[in-house]
Amino acid sequence: MIAAEDAFDLIGSMENSFVGHLSHLAACTPGMQVIEREEFVLIDSGIPSTWHNFICKVRVAERDIDARIDEANAHFEERGLPVTWLLGPTTRPGDLAQRLTARGLTCVETVPGMIRDLRGFDRPADRPDGVTIRRLENRDELLCYAHVLATADPPQSGAVEFFNKTAATAIAKRRSVTYYLAWFEGKPVGTAELYVDNALAGVYSVATVEEARRRGVATALTVTALTDAFDKGRCLATLQASESGQGLYARLGFRSRCRFSFFKQDP
Repeated sequence: MIAAEDAFDLIGSMENSFVGHLSHLAACTPGMQVIEREEFVLIDSGIPSTWHNFICKVRVAERDIDARIDEANAHFEERGLPVTWLLGPTTRPGDLAQRLTARGLTCVETVPGMIRDLRGFDRPADRPDGVTIRRLENRDELLCYAHVLATADPPQSGAVEFFNKTAATAIAKRRSVTYYLAWFEGKPVGTAELYVDNALAGVYSVATVEEARRRGVATALTVTALTDAFDKGRCLATLQASESGQGLYARLGFRSRCRFSFFKQDP
C-alpha cells in the first residue's frame, strides 16, 4: 500500500501525469504550442474544441490571480478558440472556481482522480467474446482511433482534426505512449491511451461507442493498458473516472485520491 506520508507527492504526480497526457502531442507538433510557466500551463492546439485547449497546473498568488485569469483567457479569445480550465488537487488559489464562475465559465464536470497499486497485479482473464484489442502503429490506425473518440459517449469534438495533425508525433512517441483500439464484430468500438512518465502509468481516453457498451469493452481496454504498464515496470497506475466509469474502475482495484474539475467557456 502507499504510505500516508507520500500522499502529497503522489497527488502531485497524478496531476502531472494528467497534464502530460493533455500536452505531450501539442508540445511536439508544428502549429501547436504548450507554454509552461511557474504559474500555469497553457495548451493551445489551434483547434476550435474545448477537448484540446487547456489552462492547467494553476498555482498563482492570490494578489496576481485576476490578472493571470484575464491574461490566459485573452490568449484564446484573440485566436477565437474555446478553452477548458482544469482545476486539480494542487490548484491555487483555493477560490479559483468561484473566480472563473464570476467570469461566466461553467463547471461542466468534476471527476475523481484514482490510483491503483500494480504490485501483485493479476493477469487478466480471457477477453469478452468477439472483442479484439490492437496497439496502434500507423497513421491510418490513429485516424480510426480518432473517429471512435469523435463518436463515443461523450463525443470528443475536434478529435479527427487533432490526430490528423499530431499523428506523426504520436507514432514517434510510442515508447512512452501506447494507443489502443478495441474491435467488436469487425468494427472499431473503443479506445484507450497509456501514458507513461517517470512516476506513474496513466490510463486515459477510455471511450466506447454506444452500441458496444456493457459488453466488457472498456474493461478489456483498461486491463490491457494496466498489463502493459506492469510489464514496463510501473508500480502505480492513475486515471480520471467519469460518473459512468467509477464502478468499473473500483472493481479493477482503483480508489479515489483527489478530484479534477473542468470549467468551460466558448469564445
